[in-house]
Amino acid sequence: VLVGADLMGLAGRILGPALGPRGKAPVPVPPNASIKDLIERYKAAVWVRIRNQPQVMARIGTEDMSP
Repeated sequence: VLVGADLMGLAGRILGPALGPRGKAPVPVPPNASIKDLIERYKAAVWVRIRNQPQVMARIGTEDMSP
């Protein structure tokens, strides 16, 4: 979840009970950052977290991509 830096306190209080148990947290966005670039960077990232199941899942394409 991308959140403006000025709204981090509010987002933490409201989203904390939902995101905390899942091991997630809001990501602060710097005031002059390009939202489009941040979204593209996070879409291209792969997060690996192994707790109970030793497996890795990652999206490697979309339906509209040609073979």
